[in-house]
Amino acid sequence: MLGAKDGGRHLKEILATTACSLVAVSAEAGIQLKSYQTHTHVVVSVDPDVTYSVEPVLSGGKVTAIKLILNNIKDDLESLTGSVDARTDKVMVTTIQTADGKKVTYQFLLTDKAKAAGVEFFDYRSKSPAEISLDYWTHPQAAKVEAQVTKKKLTKVAQRKLLPVAASIFGGCGQPLNFSTEGVANYKVYHRAFDYRAFFNLDSADADYKYPTAAATGAKELQHYRLALKLYKESKYALVLRTIEFFDAQYPKSVLHKELFFLKANTFVQLSKLLKADTYLDQALDMYRRIVLEESDSERGRASLAFLIQELMNKGAPVFALEYALMGADQKPESYKNPMTTTVYRLASAEALYTLGEFDRAERAYQRVMDTGNAISVEGAFRIGELLSARKFWERAAIYYEKAIRQSTMEAGRFPSAFFNLAEAYFRLERYEDAERAYKEFDKRFPSDEVSWAAHLRLAELEQLKIRTPDPKKHELIAGLYEGVVNRHPYSAGAIMAELRMSRCFKGLSGDDRTRGFFENFFATRDLKYLSNTLLDSNETEQWLDLSEAAFFLNNGDPRAALKRADEYRLKIGKVPLSDSFKKVFAQAAVDLVIKLAKSSNETCAITHSSAQDGMGACANDKELLAVVEHYGDIAIKPEPIAYALAIAKAKLGTGDMKGVAEELALVESRLGAGTADDKDWYHLLKARTRRLLGDKPDLVIGELTQMREDGPLAVERFDELVQSSLHKEDLNAALAYDNRLLAKGLAEKLPLEARMMAEVRRVDTLARLKKSAEAAKTSSRVLLQFGTQTQFPQILARVRELRAQALYDSGDYKNAVEALDEILTQAPNHPRHTEFEFKRGIGLAKLGRENEAFETFKKLVDPAIPNDVWKKSAQAELDQLQWENKVQNLIKDKDRRSSQ
Repeated sequence: MLGAKDGGRHLKEILATTACSLVAVSAEAGIQLKSYQTHTHVVVSVDPDVTYSVEPVLSGGKVTAIKLILNNIKDDLESLTGSVDARTDKVMVTTIQTADGKKVTYQFLLTDKAKAAGVEFFDYRSKSPAEISLDYWTHPQAAKVEAQVTKKKLTKVAQRKLLPVAASIFGGCGQPLNFSTEGVANYKVYHRAFDYRAFFNLDSADADYKYPTAAATGAKELQHYRLALKLYKESKYALVLRTIEFFDAQYPKSVLHKELFFLKANTFVQLSKLLKADTYLDQALDMYRRIVLEESDSERGRASLAFLIQELMNKGAPVFALEYALMGADQKPESYKNPMTTTVYRLASAEALYTLGEFDRAERAYQRVMDTGNAISVEGAFRIGELLSARKFWERAAIYYEKAIRQSTMEAGRFPSAFFNLAEAYFRLERYEDAERAYKEFDKRFPSDEVSWAAHLRLAELEQLKIRTPDPKKHELIAGLYEGVVNRHPYSAGAIMAELRMSRCFKGLSGDDRTRGFFENFFATRDLKYLSNTLLDSNETEQWLDLSEAAFFLNNGDPRAALKRADEYRLKIGKVPLSDSFKKVFAQAAVDLVIKLAKSSNETCAITHSSAQDGMGACANDKELLAVVEHYGDIAIKPEPIAYALAIAKAKLGTGDMKGVAEELALVESRLGAGTADDKDWYHLLKARTRRLLGDKPDLVIGELTQMREDGPLAVERFDELVQSSLHKEDLNAALAYDNRLLAKGLAEKLPLEARMMAEVRRVDTLARLKKSAEAAKTSSRVLLQFGTQTQFPQILARVRELRAQALYDSGDYKNAVEALDEILTQAPNHPRHTEFEFKRGIGLAKLGRENEAFETFKKLVDPAIPNDVWKKSAQAELDQLQWENKVQNLIKDKDRRSSQ
C-alpha cells in the first residue's frame, strides 16, 4: 500500500541509495528497524499465518505516527525501545492477548521535522523468507523546498498534504460508524426456554397415573366411581362431570372424593383440548394448584405438580410457576420415576427468579442445577451466562459462555442463544474482533435461527466500524451488506434497522431522486410493529428511528422535515440516550431552515422590492422566518452562525424592524473576521441598506457596497444598491454605469423578469436626465421590442412607452414622437398626463408642418372645461402664435395676389 500519490515513482531511487548509507539501529531476532539517510526500514520475521495492517495516525490534519498492527503473534517481539532516527522520534508498543495469539501494535512516532515535511510509506510482504517490510520517508520535495526557503519555518516546507484524505469527503456508506452519536440497537438477552413439555410429555396430569379401582367404601359409591372412570376412558367428558357432580352430592364424606377431584381436573384438560377453550384449562390448573398444596407428597400431588409446571412454563408464565417449582425442587429425586425431575424443577425456579429480576437467587438456583451432574445440568451451564448478561456483567458472561461451549461441545448445538449472547457480550465490551468472530460462528452453526437477522445486521455494522476515515470506495461493500439484511429478512426488525443505517449513506439528493423518494416514503409510513421484538428495547429503537429520520432530511436539504419531531423531544431532550445527537441535528436543522427561508426570500422577492421607495422589500418569507426563529431559536446552534444572524437581520429589515437589524448586525460585526466571503458580502449589503433607509449620506452607503465582491453571488443586489445610492447622490453618470453593469450579459439573466424590466426603465430614465435623448429613445425602443409581449406588467410597459415618447420628442424625432404619443393617448385616454402629452403632440405636429392638426390639438386643450394648468396656458400661447402666424401668412398671400394682379 502506497501512503501517498506519486510515492511509487520515488521508491526505486530511495531504495537504490541504501547500500552505503546504513547508520544505525538493529534489534533482536523477530523485528528490526534500520535507518538510512533517505528512509527508515522496518522488517518483521513472522509465521505465514500472521496478518498485518499499516495505518497513519492523524492529528490536526497531519500524519504524526505510523502504526504497524500484527495479529496472531505467538512469540515475543523486541520492543525497539531507543530506536530513533531523523524521522522516528520514539517507538511505542502495545500487546493484547487474543484467542488466536497476541495482537502487537507498533507506533512509530515521527519527529517534528518529519511531521512538517509530510511522510510517505510503503509496505509489502515476502513469502521466502516470510517477512513483512515497512518503509517510510519524508516527502521527496521537502529537501528542495527547505533549501530554497531557508529563512522560513519548517512548518511551511511541505508544498502539499499527502495524508490524510480530506475530512470534507463524504463516503456514503463508507463513512466511519459512531454508535454513540448515530444510534444502535443493544440487543437484549436471547433466551430460549427449556422445553418442559418435551421433558414431562404429559397430555394431562393423569397420563402416568393409575386410578385405584378398589377402595374400602360402599358398593354404590364404588359403582359410581368406576362409572366415572369408564366414561372418562370413553371420552364422554360431559357425562363424567355429571357423574362426579352426582357423586359429590350423594356421598359428601366418601374417601374417593380426592380421586374424583383429580379426575375432574383431568376432564377439564381434555375438554380444553377438544373444544380448544383455554377456560377449561385455567379451571384445571386451579384445581391442580389445590391438589399440590393439599397433598404435595402424594402421587396425585406429584403428577399435578409436573403438569402444572409443564403448562405454566410453556405458556410463558414462569412467575406463576415459581412457588410450585420451589416445592418440587425441595423434594427427593427418588420420589420420582425420573430422578432428573427435581433438577428440572430447580431449573424452572431459576428461570422464574431470572424473569422476576431476582438475579442473586436465580444464580444460586442455576448453580445448583449445574452441580447435580446429570443431563439437565448442562442447561444451567448454558443459561447462567444469560443471567450475567442481563446484569450487564459482560466479562463474566463471556467467560461462562466460552466455558460452557468448550466443556459441552456436543450439547452446544442445542444452544444458539449461547453463541449469540457471547457475541453480543463481546460487542458490549467493545471487543469488536471477538464479536465478529462469535457472530460468524453463530451464523455458521445456526443459519436459520429466528434471530439470524440480528446477527447479519451486527456483522454489517461491525464491517462498517472498521472504517476509520471516509472512503467512498467502501460504499458499495457496506451498502451491499445492509441490503443483504433487507433482502434476506424482509419485514423484520433487522430490515428496518438496516434501512436506518443506509439512510445515513446519502447526502444532497435532489427532490426527484428515486433513492430520496424511497426514504421519504420509508419514514412517512413508519410502522413500529416491525420493531417489536424480544431482542429490542422499543423506546431505544424508536428514538434511533426518529434521529435517523431527522438526520436524513437534514443531510438532504429539508430542514423543516428534520424538525418535525423537535417539539416532541424538546422536553425530554436531556433524558434520552441520544440527547446530544438530537440536540446537534435539531440545532443544525433550525439554522438551516432559517438560512433556507432567507435564501428563498432573496430568490422569490424581486429586486424591485429593495428598490422601492421604502427600501424594505418585505416578503411573506420574512415573517415566516421570524416565526421560525421565535419557535426554534432556543435550540439553534450557540453561538449562532454568522449566516443565521444575517438571515434574521435581513428578515427584520424586510419587516421594518430597524432596531432589530442594528442589534443583529452589531453581533455579526464582532465575529465577521471568521465569516466566509458570502457572509461578509451579506453583512455589507444589509449594512448599506440600513444606512440608506436611515438617511445616511450616500457616500457611506457606497462605502459599504464597495467592500462587496463584484463577482459574488450578491453582485446583482450590489449593483442595484449602488445605482440607488448614486441617484440619491445625483451622480447620474455613476448610476448609469452601474445600471449598465447590472444589465450586462451574465448578471441580467439572474434578475427576475419584473426586476429586469424595472431596471431597464430606470436606465432609460437616467439617460433622459443626462440629456442623452437619442440613446434613451434607442434603448426604450429595444426594451419595448424585447419585453412588449410581457402583458402581465402593464404599468411597466406603459412607463417605457412614456419614456420613449419623451426621448423621441426631446431628440427632435417628431414624427416617431407623435406616433408614440398617439399610441399612449389611444390606449389611455384618461391618462393623468393627458394634457401634457396632447400639448407635446401638438408641438410635434406643428414642427412637422401639420399646422391645422396642431391648431385643432391646441384648440381642444384650451377648452374651458379643462382645468387650468401650465399645459393649458402653454397651449393657449401656441394657439395664439399659430393664429398670428396664420394671419400673417394670409396677409402675405393677399399682398402677393394683389401684386400679381
